[in-house]
Amino acid sequence: RSLAEKEENYDGEKSIVYVIDSVTFWKFKPNADRRLSEFYSSYHINSRGFHGEEFTASKGENTFRIITIGDSITFGLLVPEDKTYYKLLEKMLNQEFESLKIEVISAGVPGYTSYQGRQLLKTELLEYSPDLVIAYFGGNNEFATSFYTDREYARFNHDSSLEKLSR
Repeated sequence: RSLAEKEENYDGEKSIVYVIDSVTFWKFKPNADRRLSEFYSSYHINSRGFHGEEFTASKGENTFRIITIGDSITFGLLVPEDKTYYKLLEKMLNQEFESLKIEVISAGVPGYTSYQGRQLLKTELLEYSPDLVIAYFGGNNEFATSFYTDREYARFNHDSSLEKLSR
C-alpha cells in the first residue's frame, strides 16, 4: 500500500498520515493526528509536518534552538510525547539554564535513514536557524526496506530533484 494512501487509526477513523516527497521520499502530512492502539498514545503532527508543538520559523529572543533528526526513536513512536528523549532533554536543559530558553524540535520520521535526514536538514530545517542539530539513526541504515540504497532509489526515481541529489 502506498504511503500516501489512507491508513486506519486504531479507532477505525481513516486518516492520511504521510505524503510523498520528492526529496525525502515521504514525510508527515501537516496537522495529521494518529492513534496507534488502545495501549499507545495518540500523536499530533504540527502545521510544519513535525511531531510536537507548534513553533515559529524564527527563534525568539534569548532562545537556543536544538533540532533533532532521526528515525522512529527520535520521533518517539509508541511513547507519550512527554517521555520522548527530545522533550526530556528540553525539560532538563531549561531547568539547568534558567536565563536561556531552550527549544527542542523533533524532526524525526519513522523509517528515515541518515540520507533522508540529511536531505531534510539541507532543504528545510536549516531555515529554522538551529544552534545545534542532534542526529540519531539506528537500524534503518543497515536494514533497508528495499533492495536499493537511498541513493540508488533516488537515482531510479524519475523526479529531477531526486536525480540531482543522487549524483
